[in-house]
Amino acid sequence: MREHKYRVWYREKIVLKSLNDMLTDPSDNFMFLDGEVTEFTGLTDKSGKEIWEGDIVRINHPEDRTGDFTNAVGEVFWWDEEGGWYHGNNHGRPPKRMWDYVEVIGNVYENPELMRIKP
Repeated sequence: MREHKYRVWYREKIVLKSLNDMLTDPSDNFMFLDGEVTEFTGLTDKSGKEIWEGDIVRINHPEDRTGDFTNAVGEVFWWDEEGGWYHGNNHGRPPKRMWDYVEVIGNVYENPELMRIKP
Protein backbone atom coordinates (compact mmCIF):
# COMPACT_ATOMS: atom_id res chain seq x y z
CA MET A 1 0.00 0.00 0.00
CA ARG A 2 1.41 3.39 -0.92
CA GLU A 3 1.90 6.22 1.54
CA HIS A 4 -0.67 9.02 1.24
CA LYS A 5 1.03 12.39 1.62
CA TYR A 6 -0.08 15.83 0.51
CA ARG A 7 1.56 19.21 0.31
CA VAL A 8 0.10 22.66 -0.09
CA TRP A 9 1.70 25.36 -2.20
CA TYR A 10 0.69 28.62 -0.58
CA ARG A 11 1.76 31.50 -2.75
CA GLU A 12 5.45 30.80 -3.26
CA LYS A 13 6.14 28.63 -0.24
CA ILE A 14 5.46 25.00 0.34
CA VAL A 15 3.81 23.64 3.46
CA LEU A 16 4.17 19.89 4.02
CA LYS A 17 1.40 18.46 6.16
CA SER A 18 -0.55 15.28 6.39
CA LEU A 19 -4.12 15.49 5.16
CA ASN A 20 -5.35 14.68 8.66
CA ASP A 21 -3.37 17.64 10.09
CA MET A 22 -4.76 19.96 7.41
CA LEU A 23 -8.33 18.89 8.11
CA THR A 24 -8.14 19.00 11.91
CA ASP A 25 -6.01 22.12 12.50
CA PRO A 26 -8.17 25.24 11.95
CA SER A 27 -5.06 27.41 11.59
CA ASP A 28 -4.30 25.60 8.31
CA ASN A 29 -7.68 26.27 6.71
CA PHE A 30 -6.49 29.56 5.17
CA MET A 31 -4.24 27.57 2.84
CA PHE A 32 -7.20 25.98 1.09
CA LEU A 33 -8.41 29.42 0.01
CA ASP A 34 -5.22 30.48 -1.78
CA GLY A 35 -3.24 27.26 -1.86
CA GLU A 36 -2.82 24.38 -4.24
CA VAL A 37 -2.97 20.89 -2.70
CA THR A 38 -0.78 18.30 -4.45
CA GLU A 39 -0.45 14.59 -3.81
CA PHE A 40 2.56 12.30 -3.50
CA THR A 41 2.42 9.77 -6.35
CA GLY A 42 3.93 6.94 -4.31
CA LEU A 43 6.71 6.79 -6.92
CA THR A 44 10.35 7.81 -6.95
CA ASP A 45 12.56 8.96 -9.78
CA LYS A 46 15.76 7.26 -10.95
CA SER A 47 17.66 8.87 -8.04
CA GLY A 48 15.14 7.84 -5.40
CA LYS A 49 13.57 11.32 -5.09
CA GLU A 50 9.82 11.40 -4.33
CA ILE A 51 7.63 12.34 -7.30
CA TRP A 52 4.72 14.68 -6.57
CA GLU A 53 1.77 15.88 -8.61
CA GLY A 54 2.90 19.08 -10.36
CA ASP A 55 6.56 18.04 -10.50
CA ILE A 56 8.43 18.59 -13.74
CA VAL A 57 10.41 15.58 -14.90
CA ARG A 58 13.10 15.04 -17.50
CA ILE A 59 12.26 11.96 -19.52
CA ASN A 60 14.86 9.61 -20.98
CA HIS A 61 13.00 6.46 -21.91
CA PRO A 62 15.51 3.60 -22.27
CA GLU A 63 13.70 2.05 -25.25
CA ASP A 64 12.92 5.27 -27.17
CA ARG A 65 13.51 4.59 -30.86
CA THR A 66 11.97 7.80 -32.22
CA GLY A 67 13.61 10.44 -30.01
CA ASP A 68 10.22 11.58 -28.72
CA PHE A 69 11.00 10.47 -25.17
CA THR A 70 14.70 11.32 -25.00
CA ASN A 71 15.63 14.48 -23.10
CA ALA A 72 11.97 15.48 -23.03
CA VAL A 73 10.32 17.46 -20.21
CA GLY A 74 6.81 17.07 -18.82
CA GLU A 75 4.52 17.73 -15.87
CA VAL A 76 3.33 14.93 -13.58
CA PHE A 77 -0.45 14.60 -13.28
CA TRP A 78 -3.21 12.13 -12.38
CA TRP A 79 -5.19 11.03 -15.44
CA ASP A 80 -8.69 9.98 -14.33
CA GLU A 81 -9.61 8.23 -17.59
CA GLU A 82 -6.52 6.00 -17.41
CA GLY A 83 -6.49 5.69 -13.61
CA GLY A 84 -2.84 6.44 -13.06
CA TRP A 85 0.02 8.92 -12.76
CA TYR A 86 1.30 10.22 -16.10
CA HIS A 87 3.80 12.73 -17.40
CA GLY A 88 3.38 15.11 -20.30
CA ASN A 89 5.95 15.65 -23.02
CA ASN A 90 7.30 18.86 -24.56
CA HIS A 91 7.95 16.98 -27.82
CA GLY A 92 4.23 17.03 -28.54
CA ARG A 93 3.66 13.32 -27.94
CA PRO A 94 0.76 11.86 -25.91
CA PRO A 95 1.29 11.48 -22.15
CA LYS A 96 2.99 8.35 -20.84
CA ARG A 97 2.43 6.40 -17.63
CA MET A 98 5.06 7.17 -14.99
CA TRP A 99 8.10 4.86 -14.79
CA ASP A 100 11.41 4.99 -12.96
CA TYR A 101 13.37 6.38 -15.95
CA VAL A 102 12.33 9.97 -15.16
CA GLU A 103 14.27 12.54 -13.14
CA VAL A 104 12.55 15.28 -11.09
CA ILE A 105 14.06 18.63 -12.16
CA GLY A 106 11.58 21.03 -10.50
CA ASN A 107 7.88 21.77 -10.22
CA VAL A 108 5.32 24.01 -11.86
CA TYR A 109 5.07 26.27 -8.80
CA GLU A 110 8.73 27.18 -8.32
CA ASN A 111 10.11 26.49 -11.81
CA PRO A 112 7.43 27.18 -14.44
CA GLU A 113 10.14 28.19 -16.90
CA LEU A 114 11.21 24.54 -17.15
CA MET A 115 8.00 23.81 -19.06
CA ARG A 116 9.20 26.17 -21.80
CA ILE A 117 12.34 24.14 -22.54
CA LYS A 118 12.51 23.53 -26.28
CA PRO A 119 13.15 19.98 -27.48
